[in-house]
Amino acid sequence: MTHRDPGAAPAVAVLPGHGVGPEIMAATLRVLEAAGGRFDVKEIPFPTDPAKTGQAMEEAVDVARAAGALLKGPGAGGRSEALRRGLGLYCHVRRATALDPIVPTRAPGMDILVIRESEEDVYGGQEQRQTHDVAQCSKLATRPAAERFVRTAFAWARAAGRSKLTCVTKANVLRLTDGLFHDVFKEIAAENPDMVADHMIADAAAAKMVESPEKFDVIVAPNLYGDILGDLAAQLAGRPALTPSARLGVEAAVFEPVHGPASPLAGKLVANPTGLLLSGVKLLRFLGQDDAGMRVRDAWLKTLEDGVQTPDMHREGERSRRVSTRGFADAIIERLGEQPRRMGARELPSGDLPGGVLSGLPRRAATPERRRSGLEVVIADDRRDVSELAATLQDLAPEGLALSVILNRSEKVWPGSKNSPRLHTSQWRCRFAAGPEGMAKGAMAELLVRIAKADLDAVRIETLNDYDGRPGYRVETGAA
Repeated sequence: MTHRDPGAAPAVAVLPGHGVGPEIMAATLRVLEAAGGRFDVKEIPFPTDPAKTGQAMEEAVDVARAAGALLKGPGAGGRSEALRRGLGLYCHVRRATALDPIVPTRAPGMDILVIRESEEDVYGGQEQRQTHDVAQCSKLATRPAAERFVRTAFAWARAAGRSKLTCVTKANVLRLTDGLFHDVFKEIAAENPDMVADHMIADAAAAKMVESPEKFDVIVAPNLYGDILGDLAAQLAGRPALTPSARLGVEAAVFEPVHGPASPLAGKLVANPTGLLLSGVKLLRFLGQDDAGMRVRDAWLKTLEDGVQTPDMHREGERSRRVSTRGFADAIIERLGEQPRRMGARELPSGDLPGGVLSGLPRRAATPERRRSGLEVVIADDRRDVSELAATLQDLAPEGLALSVILNRSEKVWPGSKNSPRLHTSQWRCRFAAGPEGMAKGAMAELLVRIAKADLDAVRIETLNDYDGRPGYRVETGAA
């Protein structure tokens, strides 16, 4: 990240977003500056034309990379891909805190950090439509990314004064991908014996969060599960509009609310700026301006205690005052320096990226021995007679390879199948096993040539490898 001159006001890229973004950004910046926040705003205009959004994101990447930090308003889902890739945003941190009794909640007392890996998993963009009736998504898990992320999660949790981290995966089913993530978590947990570390299966974790959210302290998860559990935690705590987030990257850190643009409210000046405002508090702490951040947090809590509410929080019949977006910011500014009475002094997690996390990871001392044990070829074919397809492929196998199994929708349909009436598609995954000596390097090319000459349509091919004598692929088939 960019090194900053401690004597100068740090630069901060600002992307207002669309929908209610510009109005809640204006309110947020007024509060942060009134509290004594010192930063030089580098604003990137956000176009109203969706076709030009990508250009704005690319500009935001350049400005944020130079500044080291970006305060971002809400935008339509999926339009921040350029930010993620351009800034190397690999770690997403959300905090879901119940604000009872001020804000109605299903889970009084909960205070959960959800720390989610944000570069890999099924969000990596590796999707293909392989045949007319089969689309496939590849789940990506790599050891270097998992190590960097999990180390960051432990460092962030420690800086935030947390003591327990729960790793959430589906390693009971996804034994290679989620299994790798869980293995890395266990390895790094062993390096942090003063921290409590455990593991839960994703569906059990979701159920436990609904039942007893106070049992969780920090959740550490791959991308998909972390996304879902982060939203669930925000909803249980009160409402997603109040939830801030931080995304950490190699080039910069991004601070943004978790809610969307709420376009129907745009221009009406009724939107609640809290999610962006609290993200701004994280920004101040990232910049080393903790005192200003705490002043904002305390004044915001005091404003809620005094019954000053935006329309989304206002309930008829209560002793409260309904205000606009600007009025809410004015009320917070009026209370800067005051302390909340009922909410107490709630310590914030550190906004500073813990030192040393991005200094590089040691290379693993031992690389396992790899042996090519076969091939898997995906054939697109509308036939239903799998025995005919099997006979053709058996004749095509070059020396040293033999057809071992054919799968359809991850179910074994050959050998041992008599064309069961189960639902079949036009995608046939055909595995060829190599002999004890392994697969010759030219075998893949020879097999593909023979398949093409037989007028079969191969849409995908992958090598199957053993590592230190253990299969690096799922041997068994079928869903769990």
